Amino acid sequence: MIEKLLTELGSELKKANPELMKNLRPGLPFEEIDRLTTTIDIRLPEMARELFHWRNGTNIPEGRTIEQNWIFPLGFFMPINRAVDMYHYHHKNSDYWRKNFFLLFESGGGQIFMIDCDGNSDTYGMIYKYDDKLITHYDSLKTFLETMIESYKTRVLHLSDDRKMLVADDNALNRISKKHNPKSTVWELKN
Repeated sequence: MIEKLLTELGSELKKANPELMKNLRPGLPFEEIDRLTTTIDIRLPEMARELFHWRNGTNIPEGRTIEQNWIFPLGFFMPINRAVDMYHYHHKNSDYWRKNFFLLFESGGGQIFMIDCDGNSDTYGMIYKYDDKLITHYDSLKTFLETMIESYKTRVLHLSDDRKMLVADDNALNRISKKHNPKSTVWELKN
């Protein structure tokens, strides 16, 4: 489904931010992904399983900040075991966390990105962002990847001159995001 896009994103990250690419953990076998998610009451969409099969989140080495490991503004890739732990905690303790949501990315400062795993939902496979409220941000993992690939290729996303922080041309990123994610509510609000 998204294997080619994941490979392409990996190529773009190697060019744009080789240190980040080195910090992405090796992917997991599908059997391990399924084993790690047996304690939650949802089944990950196939695209989410492919994402964790490609890479299992980001390792934050000593001396690097979370922000230095963002793949996109406000988002570093969460390892699946931490995402499962967060699911258990927030499902019981947070009123905004829906039972059918699974964490994929977080900012390190409270913003989180979750995928809708309810196969009967109209927003199945969509990625929501929670900051102070839930709002759809990406139509799917496929459109998220297309957004990131185009943003890196066109240098809308790039490293700062000192190569320490991800920099974004916010207006251009919003245009690209809206183009690839026409069903997501957030881009309508950013007009």
